[in-house]
Amino acid sequence: MENFIPAKAPSICSHCGDEYRPLRKKLCQPCYKRQARYGTPEYKDKAPTVLTVEWVESQCREDGDCFIWEGTTSKEGNPQTSDRELWEAQRINRQIILHRWLFEQDHDVILRKGQRVTRTCGKNLCLASEHLSAKPPFAEEREVPTKTGRVESRHRPDSDEKCANGHPWTEETLHIDPNGRRSCRRCNAESKMRAQGIDPATTEWRRRKPAEEITECSKGHKYEETGFYFNGEARVCIPCFSLKERKRWLRVLYGLTIEDFERMLAEQDLKCAICAVEFDPDEHDRKPVVDHDHSTGVVRELLCHKCNLALGHFEDDVTRLRSAIDYLIKHAPLS
Repeated sequence: MENFIPAKAPSICSHCGDEYRPLRKKLCQPCYKRQARYGTPEYKDKAPTVLTVEWVESQCREDGDCFIWEGTTSKEGNPQTSDRELWEAQRINRQIILHRWLFEQDHDVILRKGQRVTRTCGKNLCLASEHLSAKPPFAEEREVPTKTGRVESRHRPDSDEKCANGHPWTEETLHIDPNGRRSCRRCNAESKMRAQGIDPATTEWRRRKPAEEITECSKGHKYEETGFYFNGEARVCIPCFSLKERKRWLRVLYGLTIEDFERMLAEQDLKCAICAVEFDPDEHDRKPVVDHDHSTGVVRELLCHKCNLALGHFEDDVTRLRSAIDYLIKHAPLS
């Protein structure tokens, strides 16, 4: 007999009949919200199916020269209403910001994305046509976008000669990314300086050389001699990077600085605190390593790699170490 798992029945709202998951008290989310707020899932918005200027004006009250909206508002406090025509046709909930919609109706234009419509009277709920203005002012004729998508009127007359901060476009300052967008190297450098608390006026700007023209790092290490790797933006000197990582791990693991480490080396005469072998950074087993108490984290002294490894295997147990000493004495060859 074949196993048969019945398909899960669709979740249908008991009021509007729409398929929706999950249901709350057998209602979809919009109906449930109306039930919780108004006591009934019925849609009580007064918005007509086809929005008109006359209907918007009928929902406003006069306040001097202003027409104050008395309907629903957005989170920002702007007058809005729902697009009933779209909801009834496709069940898509879309809100219409009324001061933008009225400006488009009055001036027979289409506002660009990001273009703001403000009220000259300073009242967010005012929908008087004479109090609505677009910023920046909308041109009488709609501009044709360029190939890059920008509008011609937004271009500065001298944009082909210098950047927005007045730096002339030269081989030193002009940078063009793979997408064809231009940027000013000098402006980018000055922005980073200000973020670091440095006044750009106190520093003379010079373009950084391309990676292929740089033969040494800022510390004077020759890349051909010491080696380097490319991190996607620039060359990184291997000795400098190793020192940086060494400082970082000393600080993170032991709370030490590189000066503390060198002072401990000098106090121990460059020798292991246990076996007294002289440290040799080029030999793995004789490299100096920091020994610390694993229970308290307190730094003790510097040991060679072998001694530090031995203490770790014995888990810093004095009894086991003494037992190991007795074991070696017991089995020591007779002289």
